[in-house]
Amino acid sequence: MSSNLITKYSDTEIRGLLYQARKGDATALATLERRARAGHVNAQRYLGVYWFRTKEPERAVACWCAAFPHGCRWSRYYYGKALYLGRGIAQNRFWALRQWRLLSGHPSSVGRLARHALYLYATEITD
Repeated sequence: MSSNLITKYSDTEIRGLLYQARKGDATALATLERRARAGHVNAQRYLGVYWFRTKEPERAVACWCAAFPHGCRWSRYYYGKALYLGRGIAQNRFWALRQWRLLSGHPSSVGRLARHALYLYATEITD
């Protein structure tokens, strides 16, 4: 994957498209989908967030899985959330915890969120 697919569109622009798509703008959704198909990692991530909140969450899982090979940690976090809730994919709490455990050592905000999810949900399973 070329690096220009990561930097070609700003994260702010992609988030703006997500916001417009949530408001019902079909053009923004089509643009977001086109960029996701072109391999833009953040477009895949945000398109997954869009689909997860609709009646077609299985499309979200496909978007997030497409972003995994390119190192999108947020997509892995959301994938774990889908697994834990059984939304868009068969529920598998063990595998959800595994996704979050992979992220838990990362020093960024996604790592902190993964550690928090592990604390909340891993203790729920063991109790």
